[in-house]
Amino acid sequence: MSRNNDKRFTGRASNWLKILVLFLDDIGALVLIALILWFLRVRIPLPLAIVLIAVVVTVVLLTNLAIIPTMRQRPVTGAEGMIGERGRVVEPLAPEGTVLVESEHWRAKSTEGHVRAGEMVEIVSVDGLTLKVKKVKSGRQK
Repeated sequence: MSRNNDKRFTGRASNWLKILVLFLDDIGALVLIALILWFLRVRIPLPLAIVLIAVVVTVVLLTNLAIIPTMRQRPVTGAEGMIGERGRVVEPLAPEGTVLVESEHWRAKSTEGHVRAGEMVEIVSVDGLTLKVKKVKSGRQK
């Protein structure tokens, strides 16, 4: 086996292990509920039990299938993660000033000239610790 095949196999095995762990807590909860019902001598008719099991299995599968693609995504951090974020101008950008992005104050420079305090801007790039921003058109605000 080549190194690429080894890495691919290891990645797949790792994903299946994560899926197994995701299912274990669901299985444990179902076993616990079954034991509690048995201990309390609660009798559930067989057709109802089959329907309940089918519904629970479907919900668990769909939930876990929705989670699996997120395991394959690489987290976006740093400057690349900030591009596209929006913030509010705190100190007017003429063309430099301050913006508030996710509760943090940043030095910013407008790519479109003067921007008044209180206006919404979108980050288009990051240059060191200075954000390059453009005005958000009034129809596109969050």
